[in-house]
Amino acid sequence: MNKTELRKLCKEKVNNIPPEEFTKWGEKTSDLILKTDDWINSETVFVYVSMKNEIDTSTLLKNALKIGKRLCVPKITGDGTMDAVEIKGLYELKSGKFGIPEPSESCSIIKNDEIDLILLPCLAADEQGNRLGKGGGFYDRFCEKIGCKKIILCPELLLMKSKMIPIEAHDVTADAVATETRIIKARKQA
Repeated sequence: MNKTELRKLCKEKVNNIPPEEFTKWGEKTSDLILKTDDWINSETVFVYVSMKNEIDTSTLLKNALKIGKRLCVPKITGDGTMDAVEIKGLYELKSGKFGIPEPSESCSIIKNDEIDLILLPCLAADEQGNRLGKGGGFYDRFCEKIGCKKIILCPELLLMKSKMIPIEAHDVTADAVATETRIIKARKQA
């Protein structure tokens, strides 16, 4: 199965999941992430702002602000590109391109080498740390030159256990996959 077919299948599956499930999964996944050394030891974290059919990141965003982490979120800057932009509070998020909440224009862009941890959304992931995104390549382009830890947030229901997600040369692999039940250290393929 190629990425296009897999993406279509995953979107159908996701569209049949009630939004409150993503909220519940977000709370459970956040509980696991907040206990990791990666989260605890990171000063600057990059966390996606979740939409209705993604693992809810509101707990992670609020925790980062509460405990004084430097919190960056994505801001789309062009066709397939985005920056990490620091926010001081959730009040700085406004509806942006594609209806995704983004930081206001007054927020500062953060250099990529200042980020300690990146949390990535997905339509699906596998245990090797590969993710299937929505097809725009935003996160692959953003992550390709950043050497920090990367963790995919994926519902257990969309974690591919017996197969790998098809990968291409430009795809970025994560260090771990976090679900609502566990965190899987990625088994890098040879």
